[in-house]
Amino acid sequence: VNKRKMLVQRVLARGLRSTKHSARNFSSAESGGGPNVMVIGGAVSVVGGLGYAYSAGMFGGDALPAGMPKTKDAAFDAWIQKMAKSSPSDPKDTADFKFITFTEKPPFTPKHKSLMAKTLTDEVWAKYKDLKTSKGYTFSNSIQAGVLRPHLGVGLTMGDEECFEMFKDMVYPIVKGWHGFDPATQFHKSDLNAKKLKFDKSLEDRLGVEKVLTQAFAMFDGELKGTYYPLGALTKEQEDTLQSNGFLFQKPGPAQLLGAAGAARHWPEGRGIFHNDN
Repeated sequence: VNKRKMLVQRVLARGLRSTKHSARNFSSAESGGGPNVMVIGGAVSVVGGLGYAYSAGMFGGDALPAGMPKTKDAAFDAWIQKMAKSSPSDPKDTADFKFITFTEKPPFTPKHKSLMAKTLTDEVWAKYKDLKTSKGYTFSNSIQAGVLRPHLGVGLTMGDEECFEMFKDMVYPIVKGWHGFDPATQFHKSDLNAKKLKFDKSLEDRLGVEKVLTQAFAMFDGELKGTYYPLGALTKEQEDTLQSNGFLFQKPGPAQLLGAAGAARHWPEGRGIFHNDN
């Protein structure tokens, strides 16, 4: 470890809720939003609880959140509005973050570049459209970010460990296309058994993860000894210091991948940064 560099650990338990810190201009390279979902060990990463749908009166008659760019394809944008406005409530919905249930295969436009859009054939759609995991993560949840954000390269997200197997006819070709690794025929040296992966499904679970991490941070000594700063409890002085050094990050907006994927619900609860003293 280079003593001249700070060790930065970010606790990104997913979720979105307005708080006094949610409007602050946290800054980081992550705030720009990348073109792809993250990938862990050759598999599509979990973003956890993605999507948003229509809430009457929330967006002034528009089914999409403020700031979400339209594709400028009139037919597709009208289809999205129809899907969003007709979507039923979802147990994972929050006051300002709703899910879309797609009852029809998305009519992708030439702007949709993702591997998800290329992999989602009529046969795959018919096979998965009504499926959901035991934790309530649906196929619509999984494809939503890629449907709403045409520029994404991957366009598929996993909400829990069951998705990797349940939707494998989507997951495997996407992993192969993105990484050149075929999960169906190749063996990875690392243990990629999806059944061993466990993901949180509630704010309480996510806060529990944060608690475990803060306990781990407290055990650091020597050059790793430092302080964990929860975003929701920062003083103005702490915020100014951390922001001036480029360590604070902005809440993902609806036009960015993480915002479209639902990774900002209950913001900033369960988030924070840790860095060492030296």
